[in-house]
Parts: sequence; structure tokens; C-alpha cells
Amino acid sequence: MYKLSVLLFFISINISFSQTLNEISLREINPNRLLSDEPDYTYFKDISGDLNKFLGNWVFDDGTNRLEINVVKNTQVPDDFNIEVFGNGHRYEDKLTVTYKFYQNSQLIYDIESNTSADYSTSINSNIIQNNQNIIEANSLDTWNIVQFPYYEPVSIANACGRSKIGQLSIVYDSTLVPDNNGNLQSGSLIWILETRDADYTLLTEKCSVSNPIYDDTDFLLPSNIRLLRD
Repeated sequence: MYKLSVLLFFISINISFSQTLNEISLREINPNRLLSDEPDYTYFKDISGDLNKFLGNWVFDDGTNRLEINVVKNTQVPDDFNIEVFGNGHRYEDKLTVTYKFYQNSQLIYDIESNTSADYSTSINSNIIQNNQNIIEANSLDTWNIVQFPYYEPVSIANACGRSKIGQLSIVYDSTLVPDNNGNLQSGSLIWILETRDADYTLLTEKCSVSNPIYDDTDFLLPSNIRLLRD
């Protein structure tokens, strides 16, 4: 009986690994189409390679504020929601992850690479890519050049339960030739557009374990509209 159970276990494993994935292009998804709602073995895939143009190290520096970001593409990432709730990872997706360091007057303010906040994830990741929406600063000939991310920053008030503001970050790839810091023309830059709104206090309260929570009402520190050059 034991041998039969072991045999059936390995057969189920082989069937699981041999299951064909249903690949869906990132161009077909939107913020309202969640991977967790899709059937098992769905794969939101960057079939057209649209995310590749965003990859690498980028920097903005105006003498006071300096933002250094690194963009990587993670492929066939298991859906965290299904792993947490159902204990399986049979849905997958390609996504961009952005880490950054932010300085003001040469002082390091944020290093998201080393942030380990348990209450509010300040990592930036998404695969919601959109076609050109006539961003004024961008080349109108560029296509599938906008990725939208949910955005947070670490709290700046001691013992704060969370921020009272949340953000939506749009990163726009612009192929227009622009001068680098040495005056040489380079192809490609990123436009960083950060929009903020008030958070849902009901959701904030659910995340807090204290009776009279403190919220961080300060504005985000990162600039709202800048252009980053390839580093």
C-alpha cells in the first residue's frame, strides 16, 4: 500500500509538471484582470518582449534630488495569492520589479533594496503595460511603452501604522534622443510620473493592531515628474 501511494504521488507530480501552460500576452491584461481569477496553468507572458526596453539602471540628478533605479524582469513568477491562500503556484506571470535609492543633498533617504517593512510593501512591481497614451514628453511613435505600478514609500513618522496616501506610478519609455550628463546623445530615457491620492482608512485600520493608530500624513518625498537617463 505504501509503494502504491508513493507511485501515485510521483505520477501526480509528473502530470503537474507536464501540464501545458495557457500563455496570455501582457497586452491583453489590465488592472481589473487578476491572475488569481484565471484558471489553473494560466501564464501572463511578455510574449512581445515589451518589458525589455525598461530594463537596466537609470538615474535622475538635479543637484538636490538624486534617484537611482534598477529595473529587472522576472519571468514565470508563481502567483503569490494562490500560494498563500491555496498552497499552489499553478498560475504564473512575467513582471517588472523596480528597486531604488533616493538621495537629498547627498544624504541617502531611501534604499528600497534593503527595506523589509512587513506592514507595507514598498517594493514596486507590475506587468500592467499600456500602449502610447500621448504622453506629451514622450515620442508619439513609441508603442506599448507605459507600465503602471502601485506605489508606496516607507513611513517617515515613528510608530506610524501606515501612510494616509497611496500612489500610482507610471513609467514611460521614450526612445527620443536626449543628451546624457556629458552632452552626448543617447537613445532612450524613462519618464517617471507619480500621482497620489488618499488611502482607504478602512483598509489601513485593518492592518493596524493598536486601538489608536498613528498615520503618516506627510507627502511622498520622491519627485512626481522627472526624466531618468540610462546609467
